[in-house]
Amino acid sequence: MAEAKDVVVNVLTSTITTLVIIFLLIPMLKIPVPAVKETETVKEKYYYPYVMPVQLEGDYSTWTIYDSFDDLDASNLDYRQFAVVNREETKILIMDVYGGKIKAYDIASKALTDLGFTTPIINYGIDQYAYWSAYGTYMVVVDAHNEAKIIKNGAVIKTFSYTDLGFTSGNIRSASISPKGKYIAISGLRSATGNPGWVVLVGS
Repeated sequence: MAEAKDVVVNVLTSTITTLVIIFLLIPMLKIPVPAVKETETVKEKYYYPYVMPVQLEGDYSTWTIYDSFDDLDASNLDYRQFAVVNREETKILIMDVYGGKIKAYDIASKALTDLGFTTPIINYGIDQYAYWSAYGTYMVVVDAHNEAKIIKNGAVIKTFSYTDLGFTSGNIRSASISPKGKYIAISGLRSATGNPGWVVLVGS
């Protein structure tokens, strides 16, 4: 009769032998071995509110007169005046290149405010940037002192004569456009008063 320890040894030997055979057969029989699942590291996630991109230019096909007013500090000479419109298109700075005053025009209230300059030194070249919109979709050009022509994507889509703008013949002096193309400020000699002044156009 076999002793208990011999039985234990035989069982252990058989078990070990069986396990060895199984592990040797796994590669040969291509038996899939369940992979050990790794613990996924949870990372913090941050969510930011979506911000609409700033629209640099609008889509306009026509312009109408929004306002007109005298500017007694503007000289009635070619390209002496120019206007700069802010990004929000709420203010228009109007100025004369040769020593005129700088004024702020509030679009909503149509109020003109003198900013207190006496003889500002302004870079003459800065006025050229007032002639076209942010990406050059729109451009406004004074033609022969009697017409203001608005160009969109390489084609003239709107023309204002001096009478359309309320100026005297041959006295349209300068034209400036906002970054989005919505507002256009044109200077000249006003027929209603005989004084230098401005006409503001709004696009739609």
